[in-house]
Amino acid sequence: QITIATTTGALYRKQASEDFVSFWQQAPNDGTAMTSVGGFLLVGGSDGTIHRYDYDQPGTQLVDTVPFGAVQAMAVHEWQLFVAGPFGT
Repeated sequence: QITIATTTGALYRKQASEDFVSFWQQAPNDGTAMTSVGGFLLVGGSDGTIHRYDYDQPGTQLVDTVPFGAVQAMAVHEWQLFVAGPFGT
């Protein structure tokens, strides 16, 4: 599946069984970075928050707030989350 975030925090997704991209959920942040792991989507925002979404259930859970402000990139390696901010932190 493909997940897309807009600067307003709207999350859209397209699954292989669907013909079109459709609205999925509204993130409380602006969705500046995303990564997925184990059936979950992690969405980081310019407010420094990271939220977790379960692909099979609606709603969100606040995972963490980073101390350096904006989340600009995220990656998961062996169940560890790496987050980069405006200064490469």
